[in-house]
Amino acid sequence: MIYRVNINGNICWAQFYACAKHLTDGRVLWNGFYQDITDRKAVEEEIRQHTKDLERFSLLTIDREERMIELKEEVNSLLELMNKEKKYIIVTGE
Repeated sequence: MIYRVNINGNICWAQFYACAKHLTDGRVLWNGFYQDITDRKAVEEEIRQHTKDLERFSLLTIDREERMIELKEEVNSLLELMNKEKKYIIVTGE
């Protein structure tokens, strides 16, 4: 189990592991330990942020490329109206 822990105003993350052993007299003996995973959580958050940045950049790049295709098509159309040869060969992944 993973918990967010506030220690003296500092947020830390801890992962707890525990195993119960039932004793013959009916009592339960718990063996376990915890691990400070604060650094791991910070790295995970950094990766999450970088992933969001890359997704945003990817969308901007795609939008830009789509706009460039539109502009090239427009130039080709205008050239065609002027009885001139098309300037751009447009290749798409479709």
